Amino acid sequence: MIMEKYKIRKNEEGKMLFTDAKEIIDLCIINKIMHGEIGNYVFIYHEAGPTSPEGFYKDNYCSTIKAFQNATQEDVDVLLNALEEKGIMYKPTSNEYGNYFDYGEIVKNNDLPYRKDIDISISNGEYKVSIWNANDGKNGKYNADDKDDLNFLRYSVSEKNRTEYGDVFWDYIPEISSSTRILADTSDDTLFKIAKVILDNVTVLSKMYNKKVIGERLSLLRADNFESFRVK
Repeated sequence: MIMEKYKIRKNEEGKMLFTDAKEIIDLCIINKIMHGEIGNYVFIYHEAGPTSPEGFYKDNYCSTIKAFQNATQEDVDVLLNALEEKGIMYKPTSNEYGNYFDYGEIVKNNDLPYRKDIDISISNGEYKVSIWNANDGKNGKYNADDKDDLNFLRYSVSEKNRTEYGDVFWDYIPEISSSTRILADTSDDTLFKIAKVILDNVTVLSKMYNKKVIGERLSLLRADNFESFRVK
């Protein structure tokens, strides 16, 4: 079986999914196509600038991945071809939403209709969590004409940062933000409780785990299991 080559998958901002960009960069480092240390730095070739000669420069690891999210398919293919020459065909380990979901026996059992206007946010001053309806379904966009499809909500996490001039802004964290298995007929009261659980998880677990691990954990949240995700 011949596996098709990876085609750029994009998030809601029109950039390559962070998880995919990270996996490709990590594979290139592991296989010596790029030089660097996962989680620390990557050596990237830069053309000559006004104050610097051309050559390889030691760039921040996370900044490199975020920059790579803006790569064109041609740029990505250069790395994929190099991996393929070493016998490696890149295959994403996650689906459009960041993880493979096991929907199990989730069914719509609420008389309330799916709501399009869901958009709630809470903050503790350090992080902000938002939950909204992006029209996600089981296999891409929700299809209201498919009686077996389900309409799921998304959540995003941002952290408070300051510019070099001291201006405060909310910095979106793509590694933690995700689609969920929370149905769009969930009550606002429950959604605010879920948002609080997400906020507490991010605040506590960020001191112990990397963002990808936290995102994978939280992507499994549902309206009927969020209590089990509580942290102290």
